[in-house]
Amino acid sequence: MITYRDLPRPGSWKGEPVSLIETKLNGIRVLARRLADGIDVVTRHGKTDHWPSLEDTRIGDLIRHLPINTAIDCELHCPGVPETSVITMINERDSRLQLTPFACPFWSGRDWRDRPFPVGYLLERGFNTVKTRAWKGETALALKAEAKVLEIEGFVVKNAHYREWYKVKPVKTADLVVVDVAISTSDAHYGGLKAIKVSYDGKTIIASVGSGFEAEYRQEVDPQSLIGKIAEIEYDSIAAGGKLKFPRFLRWRDDKNTTSME
Repeated sequence: MITYRDLPRPGSWKGEPVSLIETKLNGIRVLARRLADGIDVVTRHGKTDHWPSLEDTRIGDLIRHLPINTAIDCELHCPGVPETSVITMINERDSRLQLTPFACPFWSGRDWRDRPFPVGYLLERGFNTVKTRAWKGETALALKAEAKVLEIEGFVVKNAHYREWYKVKPVKTADLVVVDVAISTSDAHYGGLKAIKVSYDGKTIIASVGSGFEAEYRQEVDPQSLIGKIAEIEYDSIAAGGKLKFPRFLRWRDDKNTTSME
């Protein structure tokens, strides 16, 4: 039976031909397993089992009625609610939570990874499933634009039910104030700029941004002179605690200052 260590991680899509396009949900990825000796709902890193919080909920009833020795790869989410609130909703057993399968590595003891996603079986048991369509030559740029219009996190494009997965997510940006800097101790940039620490309100740091700067700029600029400047930062998504995931410096917004952002 598959474990969380076997879960595939989507790569970055470079436009190669694919077969399917799936809507990417904004929540927490979990592997829900009904085994002969019990049930668990583990996170991708295997550090947390959410089954104790879900056991007495509607989601728990759905999992309990899966065939024995079945594993479904799912998103724990709530439409319209950010990913960062999902853990709180799980702990509070919030009835709005949804468990949506998007892949099925094992069904009733049979390895299902090279078979089609068993939508019918899951719908019969009361599950929601992700929206999937055939790829018709759409580019990554077109899919990112579509995701923005639909106000969804993005898409997963794939060649098969359980392999060759790629993420396509629109880029998000924010204008943020630099409240601190980190100085490099590496041989290449010793004493130069390592990263800027940025904030919405000038107090709470939400990201340490080290990528996006030219090597020459890191050595030439006085890092302390950057404090108080406004930087445009692109990022992938917002993590727990409101931190930015995968932030990258784009440009300085010299047309803005902290007063104009209030």
